[in-house]
Amino acid sequence: MRRRWVVLAVIAVAAVAAWYVVASVLNSDEAKIKRVIRGGAKALNEQNVMLFMAFISKDYRDGYGNANREILRQNVTAMIKLVKPGSLKVTSINVDVPEADRATATFFAHGEIAPSVPAEVQLLSQTHAAQRLRLTFRREQDGWRVTSARLLESTMD
Repeated sequence: MRRRWVVLAVIAVAAVAAWYVVASVLNSDEAKIKRVIRGGAKALNEQNVMLFMAFISKDYRDGYGNANREILRQNVTAMIKLVKPGSLKVTSINVDVPEADRATATFFAHGEIAPSVPAEVQLLSQTHAAQRLRLTFRREQDGWRVTSARLLESTMD
């Protein structure tokens, strides 16, 4: 009888330890940042600019002239019309969290040109594009937010 209690106690401790490891991995900064990236891609696939903007910091700036959220929102609204809805995929996400409140992530974004884009433009760009991007993040009060984006490489599939 005592042996059975010892075995049950060991199993219970192992289950709690396994739950703790799984919870730590799912709630790590890396996992949270990957969810932001996938959430942004999902918002773009649904052509939901407002949801996409929820992942962007109020202090967003980049080297492409997007010096605030409003300019970025306008550019995303225009850009979203070029990508076929539902075709955007993100792959090879690599996250680096060198400081408690700062991080970077690089990944590939793959998408198809929307059928509504003029044929001449589609011919020039093929029909599939892959872009390697780097996002910079900052931990804000309500979670990780994108503070800048940079295109590292663009290829045609």
